[in-house]
Amino acid sequence: VKKVVISHTQPKNYKFSIPFEEFIIRANEYDHFVTVSKNVLQEWKNYGLKTQDSKCHHIPNCCNESGLLELEKLSKQEVRQRLKLPKHCFISVCVATIQHRKNQQLIINNAHSLFEKYPNDLFLFVGGITNLGGTEIAEQIYNSKYKENMKLIGEVDDARPYIRAADILVLPSLGEVMPITILEATALKTPVLASNVGGINEVIDHLKTGLHFNVNNSVEFLKYFMMLRKNKEFRESIAANALIKYKDNFSRSMHESEVKKLIQGIIESDCN
Repeated sequence: VKKVVISHTQPKNYKFSIPFEEFIIRANEYDHFVTVSKNVLQEWKNYGLKTQDSKCHHIPNCCNESGLLELEKLSKQEVRQRLKLPKHCFISVCVATIQHRKNQQLIINNAHSLFEKYPNDLFLFVGGITNLGGTEIAEQIYNSKYKENMKLIGEVDDARPYIRAADILVLPSLGEVMPITILEATALKTPVLASNVGGINEVIDHLKTGLHFNVNNSVEFLKYFMMLRKNKEFRESIAANALIKYKDNFSRSMHESEVKKLIQGIIESDCN
């Protein structure tokens, strides 16, 4: 019987019951190590994973494509009408649980620069409030001078309509592996601005299939946000390129194919 570790977290965000050092020891005793990002796989090696390269694997994440085609056929205005959102204002959305690691504070702290010039813009926060700093972040939103521009939607059964309704998706996380939210945005032709952490740059080719910035760099964040905000043609070009990359690399069918190849490869390597 062969033992396989499947990881969906960055080592720096490891928060499980087994002490990290013990987990590394155990992982090195397993026959294979699998994660969804080649960048994060390298991070695990930097943190002490010694499994030989032929036994380390990465398979890109994928999203649930059920209903995506029907949603993509609707215009943003049609989806906004269903969600009871303003039809014609510029809407940004951050889809993530409300917590420190997701770094919604970066958006809140730069509200003045976002809304002083564009006082009718709207920023939606979609995600449940966690006990990992979520309450404090929610209070920042409620108490902000720009609280009319920033709306906390909270947890929803399906966030994809909000992604489709938005002009851009923003994900300023301090740590990620390969966020499904970004894959959903690319599939729904909503351009993405995200922090350059974990496997995000495996999905986003900067200035081609999306934009990314150095995490916590407010100057870069605002520069690239405004680049998207001001130029509709640029947003449409980014979205079109991202959809092509999604279909070629991250679709459900591609994911299933990669999983089958991995399983077959493990079987064949262990038989030799």
